Amino acid sequence: MILGHKRQWEFLKKTVESEKIPHAFLFSGQSNLGKKTIAFELAFLLLGDGNRQHPDLILVEPLEKEIQIAQVRDLNWKLYLKPYSAPFKVAIIDQAHLMNSEAQNCLLKTLEEPRGKTILILIAESSELLLPTIVSRCESIKFYQVSQEIIQKYLKEQGISDKEIKEISQVSQGRPGVAVDF
Repeated sequence: MILGHKRQWEFLKKTVESEKIPHAFLFSGQSNLGKKTIAFELAFLLLGDGNRQHPDLILVEPLEKEIQIAQVRDLNWKLYLKPYSAPFKVAIIDQAHLMNSEAQNCLLKTLEEPRGKTILILIAESSELLLPTIVSRCESIKFYQVSQEIIQKYLKEQGISDKEIKEISQVSQGRPGVAVDF
């Protein structure tokens, strides 16, 4: 479920409909804004399937507080293979800002020479934490805090009491992921 970010989502849907899809996206913004949720929704749209275990969907997440070069090499190898059943291979790199310098340099080669029908979605808290050459090769989409009204409406639909809605929406500070966690 997507909370807020209507402009970003509409842009992504129109991009897919136009069939002029960039080979890499960079979703940036604070943690718990819904970047990962939208990344998965975009992947499902591209793959034509809402299964997180889809054979053409690859998720890379930090191991021991960073994304290591071995993980990026493994990703590059998987992207080298043709899609199994979908028109694209889609890779989501969550917390891309935690890639160490070797991993970023290794990924850069993939971004410079994209293979076939592959789409990369990098999720980062700030584009400034990535190499400028990586940022320059991605379609950058910024995410901002969601209005309290949208979060409150969602919480009300979940059957949360008015008192709790007010507290949760204040504590979440415009971050839907925090509100959902409560």
